[in-house]
Amino acid sequence: LLKELRMAALSIFSVLLGGAVIVERSGEALWRINNSG
Repeated sequence: LLKELRMAALSIFSVLLGGAVIVERSGEALWRINNSG
């Protein structure tokens, strides 16, 4: 059971980390587009 919980926590952490990276990069891209002019 501990192994399953660890795998679940790791997958959830991976999803959250990936989402944070995507939001940060898209936000940076939007900031560049808005400030290009």
